Amino acid sequence: MTEQISSIVKCVNYHLRNLSRIRRFMDEATCKLVVQALIFSRIGYGNALLLGATEHDLIRLQIRLKNRAARLILLVGHGYPITTLLQRLYWFPVRTRINLKILVNVYKCLHSQALNYLSELFIPATSTYPTRSSYDKLLLHIPKTRTVTGEKAFQKAAPME
Repeated sequence: MTEQISSIVKCVNYHLRNLSRIRRFMDEATCKLVVQALIFSRIGYGNALLLGATEHDLIRLQIRLKNRAARLILLVGHGYPITTLLQRLYWFPVRTRINLKILVNVYKCLHSQALNYLSELFIPATSTYPTRSSYDKLLLHIPKTRTVTGEKAFQKAAPME
């Protein structure tokens, strides 16, 4: 996991350095589009993999990449509070963005808007005796796994969110 996040950080830092060199030739809206296309596509590529990331790794993604990209777009130095910059750009923190993407994919799977092989991963939970939760059609069966990698799989991690 750490190697994947390190490669994401390295790649995104490369793009941010290059963007900072040409930033003065772009307006704010164009720079925001370029950052979203180049940077967020790299960060959001493996949301299911990042779901099981440690807090330290997610802080690396947040501080080193997202906050730096926000300062680049808005042309603000380090003295300005980052939370107001992120709110001004309507950007979620990394952990919230990962959870949102996972939950959107689960919603699409449950409402037949996703590919069949993804929709088949989620089985409604059943009970042998009637309970209040057995009437909830959106309650999903959580498969049993034996490995740490299995715990982080989309099929296991998504219903737990």
